[in-house]
Amino acid sequence: MHLEPTARNPPVAPTASPSPPSVRLSHDLVAGAAAGLAADTLTHPLDTLRTRASLPAPRPPLSVRRLYAGLPAVVAASAPASAVYFATYAVAAEALTSREGKGGEGIGGEEDGGGLGGTRREQGGRDSPPSLPAAAAAGVAAELSAAALWTPAEVLKQRAQAAGCAGVAAGDYASLRTAVATAVGGPTGLRGLWAGYGVGVATYAPFAAVYFSVYEAVRPAATGTAADKDDGDWGPRLAAASTAGGVAAVVTCPLDVLRTRVQVGGEGVAAAVAGLTTAGGWGEG
Repeated sequence: MHLEPTARNPPVAPTASPSPPSVRLSHDLVAGAAAGLAADTLTHPLDTLRTRASLPAPRPPLSVRRLYAGLPAVVAASAPASAVYFATYAVAAEALTSREGKGGEGIGGEEDGGGLGGTRREQGGRDSPPSLPAAAAAGVAAELSAAALWTPAEVLKQRAQAAGCAGVAAGDYASLRTAVATAVGGPTGLRGLWAGYGVGVATYAPFAAVYFSVYEAVRPAATGTAADKDDGDWGPRLAAASTAGGVAAVVTCPLDVLRTRVQVGGEGVAAAVAGLTTAGGWGEG
């Protein structure tokens, strides 16, 4: 939330009619939850391939069932985590842009702040987009708030995806119930569900900062409109979001490989770094 964050590649929601801030925030929560669940479900097979590519050989043959391994954990966590993610981005971006004297309500660069992807507030009859620093900082805040919900789901999902691969923590991850019991029953107890929390934040906070900064910088050129205007056309905005997601993924790929090794293997960061350095596998994911 990030293909992760998924919540980590935020889509763009349609324009809504003007409404009070509390209503806009509730719209952000609902839209974020629905968008995150849809994106995570549709891209799950690709995420499985990413997880397997981040792990050392041998890897078992792929099958349709293996491509969708770990999906129940995603379904359980995606909606609430995405709702928290987008709502936090809305609140943080509004607060930061207000301090800068630019303003912004909601997520998405919409006229009333009702969409996902950037904030703006009407000012003198015109809309003002967030500054790049404000967009980056709001993205980091969103990741920090949602990470507590995402991490357990990531641990369970990735261990199910990596079943049969080398370096996977021992246990039964075939179903959500047995996966939770295995993770909690390990030597670290309940903390096992939050394995890799720190490196996950270290991965997706920069991802969000890069994503929202690039999105806000590219969107005006992609839409062919001024930075303070938006014609509501989905195509160019999706192109801007794809560009931003691609740039952010390239920048954070080494950290993402490390995060996967830590969460799948249940080993510490130092051991994972040593293994990657020895194998020369920092770019495998």
